[in-house]
Amino acid sequence: MDNSRILGRFFETISLLILLFFIYIPFFWAVSTSFKGPQEWAARPPTIVPTNPTIANYLIQFQQLPREIYGSWYAAYGPATPFIVNSLIVTVLTIFLTFGAALSMTYLSKISRVISRMSPHFLFVDAIPKISMAVGFLALFTLLRGLYDSYYGLSIAYLAETLGLAIITLRIFYESLPPDIEESMMLMGYGRFRAFISNFFSNCRTALLLAIFLTFVFSWQDFTYALILTNFKSTVTVRLASFTHEVGELFGPRAALSILIGVPALILTLALFSRIREYYPNVQLYEMTGSKKYPQPRIKSEPLASIPFLLLYIMLLIAPFIMSGLYWFLLPSELPASQRLILQGVRYADALTSHQYMLSLLRTWIITVITIASTISAGLLTAYITVYEGGGWRRYLLFLTMIPLFIPPIVSGYIFRIIFYPSGPTEAFLELLGIPKVTWLSDPAGALAAVITANVWSSIPFAVLIMYGGARTVGREYWMSSMVMGAGRLRTFTSVIVPRLWRYILLTTLLVSIHTFEIFDIPYIMTFGGPGTATETVSFYIYNNAIKAGDAALSSALSVITGVIQILYTYLLIHMLRRF
Repeated sequence: MDNSRILGRFFETISLLILLFFIYIPFFWAVSTSFKGPQEWAARPPTIVPTNPTIANYLIQFQQLPREIYGSWYAAYGPATPFIVNSLIVTVLTIFLTFGAALSMTYLSKISRVISRMSPHFLFVDAIPKISMAVGFLALFTLLRGLYDSYYGLSIAYLAETLGLAIITLRIFYESLPPDIEESMMLMGYGRFRAFISNFFSNCRTALLLAIFLTFVFSWQDFTYALILTNFKSTVTVRLASFTHEVGELFGPRAALSILIGVPALILTLALFSRIREYYPNVQLYEMTGSKKYPQPRIKSEPLASIPFLLLYIMLLIAPFIMSGLYWFLLPSELPASQRLILQGVRYADALTSHQYMLSLLRTWIITVITIASTISAGLLTAYITVYEGGGWRRYLLFLTMIPLFIPPIVSGYIFRIIFYPSGPTEAFLELLGIPKVTWLSDPAGALAAVITANVWSSIPFAVLIMYGGARTVGREYWMSSMVMGAGRLRTFTSVIVPRLWRYILLTTLLVSIHTFEIFDIPYIMTFGGPGTATETVSFYIYNNAIKAGDAALSSALSVITGVIQILYTYLLIHMLRRF
């Protein structure tokens, strides 16, 4: 074996070990902490494996533990059962609403050109930062009394977030079916709708399962909408983030709750992983680039069929964004409309000239750029090992990198709060290496680095899935011909394969930047924007300085400005994608 091949194998092995270490150590530490008692989770230096494992951290989630047996650490915690029930109710309700609406839109797209062309536009809800949409829904629910702090109101917000992807999921599978199936059913006496339903449920079960999976993940893992749009009916993610204790940080119970939040998504991911692996990159390319559909026969357009779609489109996409701009105008005020309009103009000027807002934007883009570079590197490494090296244990690498996929961002943030806590595992490990002590969460640079690390960890599965799907589209003959001509494996991959993956690299950039630009959960639970404003992202700035402060005019201005910035950026990347 020549030196270049040995060097390539060494590089591959070291890179892979670093990636797997980075993915699994935080998850292992959260699981380990969830079984530790108060003496161990607060021990300094920390213990790696609990010496006296306990399930009390899990029991406390469902029942009040007596003080005389478990001590004051557990006495004030209180069960998380009501929050878990709230999450289950809202998630199930959202699944029914989303699937019903997506199935209806799939059917109506056969008979309405308006629906066929515009239904994928629901995906642009994902391009608008959640904080901006949350302000819009808050204003909408203020106008439509009874929806704030209700299961239905939160489900409507989740419906806006999930409907576009659910429609694309169903249409990709449905439009891949031969149109002759329904035509033959109609010749046998089936009505148009009955033929559609029979065809769909007979041949599109995978689409149904994936739509349910995606809807569940978005709804169960959400934190931003639940925090802003609920009060007494908060979800389990809000419970994880909001609980405090005068005695100190209850790492054990909160780690146990983090694991419980992740378990349902883990089970679904394991059950549907093979389908997700094949489907996810294709649906993302379809949704972002407007790829051509399989040809379907066009039935004479029925204009009335467009009415329910247009109402839904206005309620879920147009109205919230407009309402975010009119939030200030809807609140009761003694000032005349003209003065309120002038006041709002002043607040827009304040927002655009705010030094802190511009710093939060810059900070968010720094996090975004570092996250994009890190996740694309991880995705390319995984694609290189799984697709082009292949064989043996490498075939399981894709699955091994999916752990963060079923961990909600709020849980990721808490896991890394445990990792970077003063005198925690990170400090202990650095001291072992002889590196000077760094107070991560109390130092501005250290806190920002910790937040970036947590966000990279949370974003890795997006890049890995897309790079894996992209690498499989590049003909293996390019790889083999380069190898025959004497190029090494690593050089072949970087010089021959990577240039053919630019479309997927851009797609990864788009999705990861959308995911990161709206980052709110992670800094909220890790640092609450601190120390000072060192980790204050743009979403957190809007929440802390406008929504939480009760400044409706500033909330409106910041939400619209931030939403417009992200929409323009998304359109720019989509335009670049379509050129490849």
